Amino acid sequence: MEKLANPEMARAMLEQEPLLNLLAPFGVSADAFAVVAGSVELLLGLLVISGALPQVVAILMAVPFTATLALFGATEFLGHLPLYGVLLSFLVLGSLEETSHSLSGLRRRAGVPTH
Repeated sequence: MEKLANPEMARAMLEQEPLLNLLAPFGVSADAFAVVAGSVELLLGLLVISGALPQVVAILMAVPFTATLALFGATEFLGHLPLYGVLLSFLVLGSLEETSHSLSGLRRRAGVPTH
């Protein structure tokens, strides 16, 4: 989300590492890509806060965080290590019936049997 808050920083990063702009082959400028990437980060963050679809969000978030390891290596891994732990907990706890409802914010209806 820092891409939306600090577009100059995002532009500088994309100039330093042009491979990060995945939409460059389609003619998308660094500034436009920063807005798109920042908007996606904001959306995923809101989904995390809402608790909706925890497993899907965890998988979607893991893709860019893992992909950037090829460019930035161990520094990137160590910086995102706490996030990997949270994503792993979303995957595991979202699989358990007793925790999936609380993670997703769904309420159980009265009279509906649980397994």
